[in-house]
Amino acid sequence: MIWIDAHPDIMTAGQYPNAHAHLLAILMGEGDADFVATVPNRVKPKNVLYVGLTETTPYETDFITKHGIARLSPEDLQNGVAPVTAWLKAHGLKHAAIHFDLDVLDPGLYDFLLFRNPSARPGAFDGVAKGRMTLSQIQQILLSISSVSDIVGLAITEYLPWSVIELSRELRKLPLLGNAGGAR
Repeated sequence: MIWIDAHPDIMTAGQYPNAHAHLLAILMGEGDADFVATVPNRVKPKNVLYVGLTETTPYETDFITKHGIARLSPEDLQNGVAPVTAWLKAHGLKHAAIHFDLDVLDPGLYDFLLFRNPSARPGAFDGVAKGRMTLSQIQQILLSISSVSDIVGLAITEYLPWSVIELSRELRKLPLLGNAGGAR
C-alpha cells in the first residue's frame, strides 16, 4: 500500500472527529469497531509506505513509529523517486494499491485543494500540514511504481474544484436547471 498524502490518516475519533482522517488505521484493523469489522483483509503496517507525508501530530508520530511504517517526505524525494522503487523491491512487493490524496500537492500551485477554498475563514487551515509536491513528481512516482509492481488499485481523493462547485450552485438558481421561479 503506497499512501501518497500530506497526512497519515491514522487518527481515531478521539483525536479527530472526521472519519476521512481514520481510514488507514481502519484498514490496518484499528479504530472504530464497526468500521474495522468491514475490513476482511487487513493491511500490515510493514506493507505501507507513506509518500509525501509532511508534519505529523505527536499521536500520528507515535502511531507511525510504534507500527514501523516507512515514510518518505517530499524532501526525501527531491533528488528523484528511486527511494520508492527501492522500498518496493526491498519488501518484494509485486502488487501495489495506491491512495493518492491530492492534498499532498502544493496548494500554492493548484486551486482544486481544500486549502484553496475561497469561502474559508482567514486562518481556517493554520496548523494543518500542507502538501509540498507537484503533479509531475506524483506522475514520476506512479510510473516508477508501475515499473516494479503491478498497480492493482488507485484511489484519487479530495478533489475540490471550487469554481465548478460555485458554478453549480449558481446554475441551480436558473429556470430549467433548478427551482428558480417554480413550476408553471
